[in-house]
Amino acid sequence: MIWLHFQDCTGCTETLLRTSAPDVAHLILDVISLDYHETLMAASGAQAEAALRSAIADNAGKYVLVVEGSIPTRDDGVYMELGGKPAIQVVRDVAAQAAAVIAIGSCASWGGVPSADPNPTGAMGVNSVISGKPIVNLPGCPPNPYNLLATVLEYVTMGKLPALDEFGRPKFAYERVIHENCPRRAHFDAGRFAAAFGDEGHRKGWCLYKMGCKGPVTHASCSTRHFNENCRLLADWAWHSLRGMHGKRRGVEHGYVRDRPHTSCDSARYLSTHLQRHGRHQGGRGGFGGRGGRRRWGRDVGRFAALPEQPGGRRGTSGH
Repeated sequence: MIWLHFQDCTGCTETLLRTSAPDVAHLILDVISLDYHETLMAASGAQAEAALRSAIADNAGKYVLVVEGSIPTRDDGVYMELGGKPAIQVVRDVAAQAAAVIAIGSCASWGGVPSADPNPTGAMGVNSVISGKPIVNLPGCPPNPYNLLATVLEYVTMGKLPALDEFGRPKFAYERVIHENCPRRAHFDAGRFAAAFGDEGHRKGWCLYKMGCKGPVTHASCSTRHFNENCRLLADWAWHSLRGMHGKRRGVEHGYVRDRPHTSCDSARYLSTHLQRHGRHQGGRGGFGGRGGRRRWGRDVGRFAALPEQPGGRRGTSGH
């Protein structure tokens, strides 16, 4: 496996490092051969470039290319270079001899945060710059690392990629919406909704739909496949975020971030409120930022027309 980084925050790699079954050491030492990864490898500079060329030559036509981060395409890709080459040329050259390509995270899948309006670098997802290769999208910000492991291991053991939906996402992970297995689903069905962070309904664990949760239209496995269990603080934050607001669709839906300036996120706001309540945050109210920017509410309102209204009188809709 060859792993390339482009316009990213390395969050996708961070989630991989926190897997436990199998953990990353067992994965890369006993299960697969991770021949190139800029964050994990010891080499740098000319040695790293030599390692990449060697990995391509030795495994031509057999390796899986994993791409993390969006690819800048504007002005011939001058906004990012690797080894003196534009990123768009690097990804095309490496993908040319790959057996399959996996775009991990929302940035590699759709363009993610770097593609948010006005998108000055022309950031795009992998499937916009590569053609003629099987491409699997594993969106999420961050993505679930076990979806990556399952995809890679199925390819290694079965010689094929998993069945994909219309957006190139594995059906085993993205076919169902989070709402179906949400631990707060009973409250939704009973009409018990929290109205604000910290209110009585929120403290009792009631449904967060009226606060903006997009669980009913978010295709992901957050409520059934948990991750980040090896980092306690982040695990608590991630678990509360996923069980609560379900990560605000966490970029798993196509087109979600394109029209939305990124200033803050509700998961961070939840963490800020949580820390304030327990005396661990000295900043002012909403120190991590509040709800910012406009939202892309999308289409496909039909089957959710009967749902309660969310803030602003809107009802949950799909980001397709």
